[in-house]
Amino acid sequence: MAAVGRLSLCGTLFYRNTSFLGPQTRGFHVTNIMQKPKSKNVLVLLRSMSGSGCSIVKKRGRTEDKIVAIMYDKRVGKHCVFREERKIKSLK
Repeated sequence: MAAVGRLSLCGTLFYRNTSFLGPQTRGFHVTNIMQKPKSKNVLVLLRSMSGSGCSIVKKRGRTEDKIVAIMYDKRVGKHCVFREERKIKSLK
């Protein structure tokens, strides 16, 4: 059986009444769905290096380096070094 096709607007060949595409795809035009854009910011968990277990949640840019900051540790009662432990969630 000869394939009857025509060029669609997006440049792909659209086949009708062909047996080699299978019964599920006959007469349908399948296009790629656009991917979601990547987020610009992420929420990260900062953990105190003093060993107190205190943690702080901060927002940083997705392409920026990991955060290392000196912040106030409530459990110890003084300023300590906080390092980024993990990413919590992506933000829009």
